[in-house]
Amino acid sequence: MRLSILILLTALLVTRRNIDHVPEKDSARASELPLMSEISVLTIHVSDTMVHDSVFHFLSDILGLPVEYYPVKWHDRKWAGLYAGNMFLEPCGPYDNFRYARNNFKATFYGLNCGTGREISSLEQDLTARNIDFIRDGSIEITDPSITEKQMYFSISWSKSSSLKESKDQRVKDSLKVLLANTSQNFAGIEAIREVWIGYTGEHYDSKWTDLVKPEIISENGVWKISRDQSIRFRKNDKTEVMAIVFKVSSLKRAKRFLLESRLLGESGKDLIEIDPEKAFGLRIYFSE
Repeated sequence: MRLSILILLTALLVTRRNIDHVPEKDSARASELPLMSEISVLTIHVSDTMVHDSVFHFLSDILGLPVEYYPVKWHDRKWAGLYAGNMFLEPCGPYDNFRYARNNFKATFYGLNCGTGREISSLEQDLTARNIDFIRDGSIEITDPSITEKQMYFSISWSKSSSLKESKDQRVKDSLKVLLANTSQNFAGIEAIREVWIGYTGEHYDSKWTDLVKPEIISENGVWKISRDQSIRFRKNDKTEVMAIVFKVSSLKRAKRFLLESRLLGESGKDLIEIDPEKAFGLRIYFSE
C-alpha cells in the first residue's frame, strides 16, 4: 500500500517536471552514475491472506522486526510493512497476474524496489543507451527478460521528491532502526539485511546485469555492492529468482542459540546459519555476522 502511494506521488511529481531531451554531454555524464542508490523495499508475495498473516507475525513477533504499518486489506489482498534495519520488507498478495519461478509456494521473495537520486528522464536515457528493456509507469520497471526472465520484479523510483518528504522518510527509518536495536523481541540480534541473493541459470549470470550495474562492478565471487550496507549476491540456481536474504546479526552465536531454542534452525555452517525454510513458509533466510 505504501509503495503504491509512493509510486503515484512520484508519477505526479515527475509529470510536473520538464523532461525535455538531455544534451549529449549531460547524457554522457549520467551514464557514469549508478542507476540506483539503495534497495528500498523487498516484497514478499504470499499464496493467500492466511499465509500473509502468518508471515507478518513471523517477521514481527518471532524475528522482532519493527512494524512500519500493520496489515491492511483491499478486496482479496493484504499488505503490511516492516523495517529490517536498512530496507523495508513488504508481505503482500495474493496475486494471480504474476509469473513466478515456482508453483505452489506459500511465500516467496519477489520484488526489488530500488531508490535513486537521479531523475526518471535521466534513467530512461541511460537504460536506452545500455539497451536494457524497461517500461515507465510512475517508476521505472526493468522488463528485460535477460535480467528478470519475467519471474521477478525490479523497479527504480526517484526518491528525492522533496527535501521535506525525504527528511520525514529518513526520520521514520531512523526511529524504526532505533526500535530494532532496542526491542526486547529482537532475540537474534538482527541489525540489517546484508545481502539479497539472486539466482541465475546457466554457467554465468547474464551480461545484461553487468550493463545494469555500471559504473559499479560485480566482483569475482558474484557480489554487487549497491551501498555501504547493501549487496546483491548472484548464485547459481535452477531458477532466475530472488532466492534468499542474509541478515547481519550482532552475534552469530546468539542467533544460533535463538534458532535452536525456537526450533527454527536449518543448515548451520561456520559463518552462515539458516532458518529452516519449512518453518519460514518457504522463505530462505540466513544469518551472518
